[in-house]
Amino acid sequence: MRGLKRKKGKAESDSTQKNTRLAPVEMPIEQAMQLANGYRQAGQPQQAETIYQQILAKDPDNAQAYSMLGILAGQAGDMERAIQLTQKAIRIAPVTANFHYNLGIMFKQGGQFAEAIASYRKAVALQPDFDNALYNLGNVLQGDGQSDEAIACYRQVVAIRPGHAEACNNLGILLKEAGRFAEANSCYRQAISISPGFAEAYSNLGLLLQEMDQLDEAESCQRRAISLKPGLTDAHYNLGIVLNKKGQFDEAIKSYRQALALRPKAYEVLLSLGNSLNATGQLDEARACYQRVLAGSPTDHLAWTNFLLTAQYTPVPSPAALFQHALRFAEQFEAPLKKSWEPHANTAEPERRLKIGYVSADFRAHSVAYFIEPILAHHRKEHVEVFCYYNNKQQDDCSRRLAGYADHWLPCAGMSDEGLAQRIRADRIDILVDLAGHTNGNRLLVFARKPAPVQVTWLGYPDTTGLAAMDYRLTDNQADPAGNTEQWHSETLFRLPNCFLCYAPQTDCPEVAPPPVRETGMITFASFNNLTKVSEATIRVWATILRELPSSRLLLKSTQSSCESVRNRLWLLFAGLGVAQERIHFAAFTKSFTAHMGLYGSVDIGLDTFPYNGTTTTCEALWMGVPVIILAGARHVARVGVSLLSTIGLDECIAANEKEYVRRAVALAADHTRLTALRQTMRARVSASPLCDGPGFTRDLEGAYRAMWRTWCSSC
Repeated sequence: MRGLKRKKGKAESDSTQKNTRLAPVEMPIEQAMQLANGYRQAGQPQQAETIYQQILAKDPDNAQAYSMLGILAGQAGDMERAIQLTQKAIRIAPVTANFHYNLGIMFKQGGQFAEAIASYRKAVALQPDFDNALYNLGNVLQGDGQSDEAIACYRQVVAIRPGHAEACNNLGILLKEAGRFAEANSCYRQAISISPGFAEAYSNLGLLLQEMDQLDEAESCQRRAISLKPGLTDAHYNLGIVLNKKGQFDEAIKSYRQALALRPKAYEVLLSLGNSLNATGQLDEARACYQRVLAGSPTDHLAWTNFLLTAQYTPVPSPAALFQHALRFAEQFEAPLKKSWEPHANTAEPERRLKIGYVSADFRAHSVAYFIEPILAHHRKEHVEVFCYYNNKQQDDCSRRLAGYADHWLPCAGMSDEGLAQRIRADRIDILVDLAGHTNGNRLLVFARKPAPVQVTWLGYPDTTGLAAMDYRLTDNQADPAGNTEQWHSETLFRLPNCFLCYAPQTDCPEVAPPPVRETGMITFASFNNLTKVSEATIRVWATILRELPSSRLLLKSTQSSCESVRNRLWLLFAGLGVAQERIHFAAFTKSFTAHMGLYGSVDIGLDTFPYNGTTTTCEALWMGVPVIILAGARHVARVGVSLLSTIGLDECIAANEKEYVRRAVALAADHTRLTALRQTMRARVSASPLCDGPGFTRDLEGAYRAMWRTWCSSC
């Protein structure tokens, strides 16, 4: 009701202004200009315009009057007329910096960014210390992606006017995006010292600190921003990000919901909310979030990534449904690009040295690095030339080490999909390998442009990409038995002779400890998998094991371990199956890798999740001497454990069904002698197996690449 009254009042005011008749201006032009400006500043544009027009009737070359009329037209929303009037002013007085500045504002409001940039530059050229023009120029350059030039503008503004808090804040944003965290930190803090109530600067500082892993201070900054400006959506969203990273998923969900209450169509918030719901096991709600984003923005690549990955956790997934989801992704993104696919100019010589390109956001301290490092380290340079396209701005010891193995290392996080595809074409890559699939940081939209003649997906994602441009998916005979899953793939399955993985244990692992049952007299089962993988079917089977062994306990560890709702949900599920809460223990998340691996010293037997098996967690458990019971499923994601255990010759821990899973776990728990023997020999067993044979695996992989290449050459 109040809004309608305001609108009516404005209309009445406008009507009054239009009916006002002013006497012709008889005063000097300078006084008339002052009178008109007074009307304009008092919110009486019609009176002001009448006087400006009368001034022009007396003085047709009055540039200031044209400029003021342009401003009035712009304020009325007639941007075309505003620009025309301001350009008239400039033709009369071309060296007036303020006119060019005003024209820049008008062009920017009209969406003509190149023209706005040119106008602001002219204003600055005429008046080099014009801080407002420099600031606005920086804003347009920032929005246009010209970050380096925008940084230079903001630096000039701060040099001219050190108290310009907004310029300090914007400079911080750009420096953060450039990975210059220390400088960004300084800029945000300077903005806050200038303007202590600057909520946006607090929020931006908090976001930076979160990326620097200073989570407690990051949380304080976001809460300070909210206290200063409760309606600041970004602060609620950024607080959710911090809380999510701290493992406080329940609180993160509350923050995301508050942000959505303020901005219901904030898709980035919906995506983050979906991720936190996923982490707490609320899979249906998570998928609903992603679907809401896709309903409003069907070309949101990240929403597709999250939706497809979450679908893999579905308790009883339909391979046909998963395949259809992947094909819908391809229809959305790849189909429009197919018409622009170009022939490849690569020389079709079957036996020449090949250019292999790996694309990943995970060339860093990440699980993928455990499996790609032995390959990069053992590629035979006489056979292949290695290119690594690193889609991440994070640099750490691992990324620097991996860069040393590559012949060419290209950070590409800031490159567009088209730009990266053209770079790959220019590099004449023969075989381009995707290491992500539908996981965060993927560049599948580059692969959809078909920049290389042979394209392969491997390692990061346990299913099809859905892309026709992806020629092969690397796997093995255990993870994808022949005839079982081919129909659910857009790619040709290429099976390596042993495991599809090659594991490189980290050097800072502690020594293997004896099985703890020897001291405690109590079997400790454990799973260190992502708790999202712990399906209700998995809990039902684990509860059966614990009931059959009343003195045993279960230890769970993941990033969600500290989340109260996750713990309560699992305790409640186990209690409903006759297992008391005190038998289910949660280990706190540890940042130290050595401490994490040391926790296996308190574990007797690992229990794998299903239908989504563990991968890195299983390898780590085995390396620490802990046997893992796994359930063989029907598709790749449920057969990774089969591949790993059969490769190291531990078939005794592979179960064909749930009853056998229980039987094998209970039998092994009762055989302390066998447990001790496995503990003492497991690391040597894993080390001597094909799973850790970096040189042998790489020869097999290069053989696979060669076979793929020969096939392409034969088709030319």
